[in-house]
Amino acid sequence: MKVYSVEISLESPLILATSIERNIYESNINFIPGKTLRGAILSKLYRDGFKEIVGESSNPTLIFHPAYPFIRGKKSVIAHAFTYQKKTEDMKIFSIMDDLELLKNGRIVEKIHLLSKNIQGHILFKDNGDYKYISLKRIRLESTSIEKNLGKAREGMLYTYEAVVPWIDVDGKTYHVYFSSKIIDVKGDFHKYLEKSFEKRGDTYISKIFIGKGISRGFGEAKISIKENKVDLDKRASEIERFIEKKDFIVIESYTPFVEFTVTKEGLASRPYIEKIDLSSRWIGENGCLKIMSIDLKNEERILYYGSRSLFSGWSIKLNRPTPIFSTSMIGSLYVYSISDSDTHLLARGLAKAELVGLNRLAVIGLNIPLVLLKDPLGD
Repeated sequence: MKVYSVEISLESPLILATSIERNIYESNINFIPGKTLRGAILSKLYRDGFKEIVGESSNPTLIFHPAYPFIRGKKSVIAHAFTYQKKTEDMKIFSIMDDLELLKNGRIVEKIHLLSKNIQGHILFKDNGDYKYISLKRIRLESTSIEKNLGKAREGMLYTYEAVVPWIDVDGKTYHVYFSSKIIDVKGDFHKYLEKSFEKRGDTYISKIFIGKGISRGFGEAKISIKENKVDLDKRASEIERFIEKKDFIVIESYTPFVEFTVTKEGLASRPYIEKIDLSSRWIGENGCLKIMSIDLKNEERILYYGSRSLFSGWSIKLNRPTPIFSTSMIGSLYVYSISDSDTHLLARGLAKAELVGLNRLAVIGLNIPLVLLKDPLGD
């Protein structure tokens, strides 16, 4: 397994359409989903003559993490389910998750501030000791659909797109925004495509790619830099092991949306949490098992999942049609899992590996990639 770090710099407005209403494509996300980045890079490789790359659809070996925005020299972080912003004049952003034990017993809800709003899912950066939004600027662009046979505009086919531009203004300062991601190469063959399809400068591979919608009209042009990283899986596993040796639970944050499919009388249904995590599955290949915890709340079982939901959609290149839309958790959701009698060393190694490859095959399309929390990431 090889791990590559990815940095993206936009060179034209980026259209990340997540919904359409009255011919208006809107975007309510501030990051590039893993499935979108995957499509952009695989499409480039296909155009460059690597036709065998279509095999990634049926036998995936590459996992693309979301590309989250960042500002050089600034720490960025996902706002988790207990991140709030005051409604008072200072508009301060803060977390109430100062003790992970509060998640286990459910008492964290007692700390919610009434004069504040929840901002889960936003990408934040730290500036002079305070967290602030990385809220990308948006512009609206109009485009007319052209009838190929007639060579003229089609009646009633005027579309409006929201596009993001790569800078933000904060307190009178303008910051250029970059995007950071990871590519996990399970098989170890990705380097041969980089060697032939990208320009090599030192130990970094550089190219131009197109991301998102509207690429035929010049949108989504970007410069991408890819570099192989040395990842110390044992070091991360040791950090996790030290935590679980003291606790009988583990807290997981959804670094990407979480979903599990179940069969009901009405058919296939989705839920925003994974009831049982099997680290010995073929996908992860380690050892250990985690089960989501619950508490009794007013004589009702309350699953220890904290967070909001979102909708997931996409486009199948293989079938050339939209994929089904289903409900997932929002990024930044939190889950409390009990630890079985598994060997803590093997369990910790499995969790460290899952942070890279995801919890199951759905990681290929940008789902079910966890972040194991050992403390509040906003508590620094």
